[in-house]
Amino acid sequence: MGVVEEFKRDVSEPFYQRYASLVEAEGYSMTLGMGKKEKDDPDTLMVLLSPQEGSPDPIGKDLLERLIEELPDEFNETPVIVEYIGIIVSLEE
Repeated sequence: MGVVEEFKRDVSEPFYQRYASLVEAEGYSMTLGMGKKEKDDPDTLMVLLSPQEGSPDPIGKDLLERLIEELPDEFNETPVIVEYIGIIVSLEE
């Protein structure tokens, strides 16, 4: 099993199962990825928030701060970074 598959199994999937309903209850979606803030940093769970249909874009500052506070800074010994990215648009449109 490769690094990405292990990361998905050990970090991304359990994180999503535990926290997706919290984010979705506020009208936003959560996309997860593996990344690094700096070249020599450890693998990091990137949590990208975007609005569901009908939710405000951009997200209100108070709600974003509350979601960032409610989501952990670390999960299964992996750093977590939360970012609001707005609406994801396909390049094919």
